[in-house]
Amino acid sequence: MRFPRLRDARRASRRLPNSQPRRAKRLRPGSLLLHIAVLLLCVAAVGYVVGWLLWTGLGRPDLAAPLPDPLVSPSPSSSGTPSPGPPSAGRSASRSLTASERLDSLKTLLTVIGGLGAVVVLTVAYRKQRHGENAELREDTKLFTDRFGAAADQLGSDRAAVRLAGVYAMARLADDAEDAGSRQMCIDVLCAYLRMPYTPSEDDGRDSTPRRRPRPLRPGRRPDPAPTPATEIRNPREEREVRETAIRLITVHLRDDAAVSWRGHDFDFTGAAFDRGDFSNVEFSGGRISFSRAKFSGGRVSFGGAEFSGGEVSFDGAEFSGGEVSFDDAEFSGGEVSFTRAEFSGGEVSFTRAEFSGGRVSFTIAEFSGGEVSFSRAKFSGAEVDLAGVADFTTPAVFDASDRIPPGLLLPTSNPALGIAERAGPSSGDGATPTPT
Repeated sequence: MRFPRLRDARRASRRLPNSQPRRAKRLRPGSLLLHIAVLLLCVAAVGYVVGWLLWTGLGRPDLAAPLPDPLVSPSPSSSGTPSPGPPSAGRSASRSLTASERLDSLKTLLTVIGGLGAVVVLTVAYRKQRHGENAELREDTKLFTDRFGAAADQLGSDRAAVRLAGVYAMARLADDAEDAGSRQMCIDVLCAYLRMPYTPSEDDGRDSTPRRRPRPLRPGRRPDPAPTPATEIRNPREEREVRETAIRLITVHLRDDAAVSWRGHDFDFTGAAFDRGDFSNVEFSGGRISFSRAKFSGGRVSFGGAEFSGGEVSFDGAEFSGGEVSFDDAEFSGGEVSFTRAEFSGGEVSFTRAEFSGGRVSFTIAEFSGGEVSFSRAKFSGAEVDLAGVADFTTPAVFDASDRIPPGLLLPTSNPALGIAERAGPSSGDGATPTPT
């Protein structure tokens, strides 16, 4: 059975959206000549300015005047002194360039010409290097696209072993991604896989693959066709193994000892079904983490020791109807964690020894209609834990016995002491609801 969202992911990989590595620009044939022409004009302008300054510094000599012949001596006058000649001729001769000055000017001109040639050579070399880098970038982009498409195909396979290989391939591709956009794209696919329809299995011991029961063969009716991969139902135990592997590969990149960290990225588990999962000791320090409308209906899901220090974590509309969800020893030191409209109707949700030192934890319009929600031995030292807007407190949360409400803990204002104290009861023998002063 093929998943439509994974097919969309494969199509997206062929289109190369903006989140993938940037597309290399093609070099037009005339761009190199235009680049060289612009550089030559700039160099010519600089050479003209330098020449004008040099000519001004030499006293503005007459460059068109002929050079005096050193073999011809000036004719003497009748008085024995050289004839001064016409005044204009004398002034012109005194301002004309000598042979050495013209030789120096020629050397300067040749130097400028050599510099222009060097500029052209360097420009051509630079464009060749850039063209090579662009070709390498195109090759890297093509390799990323091929690997992404292959991993997405594996995730859509009907065989659990192939899907498992696809999970590992997609996680490895995320590690190898050179930019955050490409890594986010791989993370989105892994999260999309966990959002696929999934019915947790109640049998952990034997093969619980549902099998089609053949209908009785009547006269004149052909036998049922053999089931095809598109109509077969996946083995819940095998699918659970694939999903647990995906969760493990995600969470291992959110811990302190991760070789490649995925912190700061977005993780969208909206509507996902969780019957197992280990989110313990992860750090949500940035990005947006969504468990909105997620279903925790069995097994054990642990957020024990997790640190909520930044970003936004949403459990809005989540359903806690069975199993155990543990936030034991979790630390809420920043950001916002929202349980708005969450339903606690069964199972156990534990915040034992959790520390609320910063940020905000909101239970607005949440419903406590069953199960047990425990804040036993929790520490409230600065964060705001808002239970004032709870819609249904039929089965209230359990707190440690205390004669005053801890700072930051907001309880319902409509007779909170009576409404909670009557129903909370002890938790593990020593828990009770705090009574407001």
